[in-house]
Amino acid sequence: MRKIINILNKGFGADLLAIIALVGSILTAQYIAAALLVFMLLSGKALEKYASRKASSVLEALAGRVPSIAHLRNKNIITEIAITKIVIGDEIIIYPHETCPVWQYH
Repeated sequence: MRKIINILNKGFGADLLAIIALVGSILTAQYIAAALLVFMLLSGKALEKYASRKASSVLEALAGRVPSIAHLRNKNIITEIAITKIVIGDEIIIYPHETCPVWQYH
């Protein structure tokens, strides 16, 4: 249904062109060309799903590296605090090989 609405709104895409080419190749008895078109469509969808899964797993791994604590220096005393407790003006210490704790204010 969505494809039909896109077609009516002139949202022509590569899938529509491939389907037109597929129908045309079947009507003209070009069965090898039709088979290649089907193969191209299916392999494109499979590659798209693979790339999406790969990107999701990388983003999850990156999110897992976000620290939950920060090292706050106050008068040469270093204490650990939750990153949500950091305020503007705090001096935080980031040790080698640590990920910088960042908090976004809303």
